[in-house]
Amino acid sequence: MAAPAGRGRGRGRRGNPSHHFVWEGSFGPEEYEPPLEQFPLEGIHTFVGARRLRPYDDRREEWPKCAHGEHCVVQVFDSWIDGGRRFYRCPNGYDYYDMGNCRFAKWVDPPNHQHIDEYISYLKDRIHELEGKVKSLEEDEDKKTPLVHQPNDWKKPAGL
Repeated sequence: MAAPAGRGRGRGRRGNPSHHFVWEGSFGPEEYEPPLEQFPLEGIHTFVGARRLRPYDDRREEWPKCAHGEHCVVQVFDSWIDGGRRFYRCPNGYDYYDMGNCRFAKWVDPPNHQHIDEYISYLKDRIHELEGKVKSLEEDEDKKTPLVHQPNDWKKPAGL
């Protein structure tokens, strides 16, 4: 909620104070995998000008820093629950378990609605099922022995 006129003390537009915002539920993911190739890590400098971190609202928040005192990066969470949700994380290390990672993680986006999590789960199951079918077809194709024709095996019929 915005502060009354003349009483705001932040750097945000329209006098909205800059603050830390925490979504309902967990503070951030308990652990995470390396970033997806299709969704690389994004830093504070990615979100300048017209590209806003949260285009769905006008909240202003200080960009968090991890325990190392460095600006966090933003990663897309890839899981069955909360899949597609973005979170801030320590910029050090490739994933949660890397030695240089301080394991700071905080959600950027609000929790998904239940139907979105269910749909993401369905899509992930479907992808897994289709990958299994492709693997099975590739294995079946590898087992087949190709019919090889040797030109010298054929003889011309007599009289030609």
